[in-house]
Amino acid sequence: MERIILNKDVAVFKKKWCNENEVIINIINKELRNFFVPPVLDVGYGMGDIAYLCLSDIPVTGIDINYATPKKFPLADKHLRLKKDFFDFTTQKQYNTLLLSHVLQYIDNDLNKLERKIEEIKAQTIIIIANKNDGIMGELVKWVTKVFPEPNPEVRILNFPKKYYLKKSKSFSAQLQCKTFEQLAEQVSYLMIIDISKKLKDTVFFLKNHLEKPEFTINQDILIYERK
Repeated sequence: MERIILNKDVAVFKKKWCNENEVIINIINKELRNFFVPPVLDVGYGMGDIAYLCLSDIPVTGIDINYATPKKFPLADKHLRLKKDFFDFTTQKQYNTLLLSHVLQYIDNDLNKLERKIEEIKAQTIIIIANKNDGIMGELVKWVTKVFPEPNPEVRILNFPKKYYLKKSKSFSAQLQCKTFEQLAEQVSYLMIIDISKKLKDTVFFLKNHLEKPEFTINQDILIYERK
């Protein structure tokens, strides 16, 4: 069963419970800004806060399946937001940088189709932000895969993207902190794209058995690939 993640779900996770985007924005501005050669195509644009706070002075096209208004999610003057499925997106424009920030789990059902789309865009640089899935996150991925029907956690894709080499990587950690284990279970539902409505007690039980408090660290990487 497909589950659509709404912008309000993203906003709750990233603004209320997890400092993920705050850390990412800080790293990009301090260390990685020069790797974003314009124009930039940001897939899975979401709230658009990374582009707005890091790339406001360069052209960015953000595409997302969800509609968002500039009133709720600010848009820089040089930025364009499109409500569009990545695989339906076509353009004659040459994008130099493709940003995929925590979006692969939504577009990796058909890897051949994904690779064809990547090749169609032909960006010189691809920047992927993804979870390491170690520690408690690794345990969660294993558990939800066994317990839930059709879970869709974020996982690394072997030898992806083809025709690119890894030029630079930057590891970092984000903190997911909730007030209760029930709230944490809801955020696990967001991370793994699962429906916990019928297994909330099981999810809370798992979390309590692995954690002292309703919080944990999410280790991640910013991976910068250049075309061969």
